Amino acid sequence: MPYVDFLAIAQARYSLRRYDPRPVPREVLERCLEAARLAPSACNGQPWRFFVADREPMRGRLAEAAFGGPYRMNSFAAKAPVLVVVVSTPLPWTARIGQFIGGVPFAPCDAAVATEHLILQGASEGVGSCWLGFFNFKAVGSLLNLPGDLRPLFMVAMGYPPEGLGVPERVRRPAEEVWTFLQE
Repeated sequence: MPYVDFLAIAQARYSLRRYDPRPVPREVLERCLEAARLAPSACNGQPWRFFVADREPMRGRLAEAAFGGPYRMNSFAAKAPVLVVVVSTPLPWTARIGQFIGGVPFAPCDAAVATEHLILQGASEGVGSCWLGFFNFKAVGSLLNLPGDLRPLFMVAMGYPPEGLGVPERVRRPAEEVWTFLQE
């Protein structure tokens, strides 16, 4: 089975902070969400929900709740045609036991993997994005009327890049600082 060149997608993807105003078609968003749904998770717990605002007035209300006051540094995201709120849901008991024993917070880790699937599928479709971890969690949770066991973790701003915007140069640490092959 042939696959798309994943490394090329990873190399081309960057945090987009300016958006063309045209909408992202629902079928494109659904493929991105399907990629997220298929992500692996501890004990197959799938501790995530994705709330998508791609139409007014909800998209504007979500942007207003998320990016006011001290969160204005991310107000560029209010211009994105799509805002996605990634919410953590409770883990199954097997994953909670593993989390307790190992001390690793599985739910946010799993939700992060699913979010990256969403973002990379978007990149493969020509949709840019910016992963946001700094927004008004409380106001967003309130707007979405989330029960106490659900918690916003991340937001993703999505949309098409403006005409003529190229991939910016990115600085990455050299490979020898990032990975090590273990020897006997």
